[in-house]
Amino acid sequence: MRALGYIRVSTAEQAATGHSLQQQRERIAAWCVAKDMTLVDLVIDEGVSAGKPLAKRKGGAVLLERMRSNEADVVVSVSLDRLFRDTQDGLNTLIGLDGQPGMRMQSVTEMLDSTTAMGRFILTVWLGRAQLEREQTCERNLAVSRGLRAAGKPNGNTPFGCVVQDGRLYRCPRHWPMRERIAAMAGQGDSLQSIVDALHANHIAAPMGGPKWTRKAVSRVVSSHDGLKHLPPLPDVPEPPVSEAADA
Repeated sequence: MRALGYIRVSTAEQAATGHSLQQQRERIAAWCVAKDMTLVDLVIDEGVSAGKPLAKRKGGAVLLERMRSNEADVVVSVSLDRLFRDTQDGLNTLIGLDGQPGMRMQSVTEMLDSTTAMGRFILTVWLGRAQLEREQTCERNLAVSRGLRAAGKPNGNTPFGCVVQDGRLYRCPRHWPMRERIAAMAGQGDSLQSIVDALHANHIAAPMGGPKWTRKAVSRVVSSHDGLKHLPPLPDVPEPPVSEAADA
């Protein structure tokens, strides 16, 4: 049997859980030897979340195309969550959609094999479990982020209209009024694109030094605004005293 190996890591996972590229290569190669399969090639997605549909990942799209071209009989991955953490995407890809045949796969860790009826049943359960873990992780991260914001502490990138001083978030005297204006325009029913156009027309610099505003950037400002209204203005910084000896 011919196999295509699939490897995926995100930057955070590679550092935190040890799912390094080399480790996955070695485990897939050993699995193919044990199962008397020919490892045709390895397809790699680096720095990509499993929440992103397989077909929309660079390596994932290549993997699907090569399987459709009959370059291999089965896909082998170290674990199911290397391929999927979305139940529907996994089912559509592995079981098949609209009469199309599914993609056969084997998982080294979970001993899953979609080439059998029992394997497909167990696969459905594990796909649900993988999605549950991803969604719970997102919920925990969101709770931490909201807690830090409520405490006026930075978390990741500094929001547009804010500034960090001494480990705390404050309203930026220069950009906070524009943040309020963006939120007000959205509250009046202006579309994201019309707000983007207005920002460009008024030569307002994009967040984080970006080349231009996007609808996504505007949406982030609008959705996060209520959670930042409690921030105080940036305190006045007193000018340093002038030494009388300077004029001597």
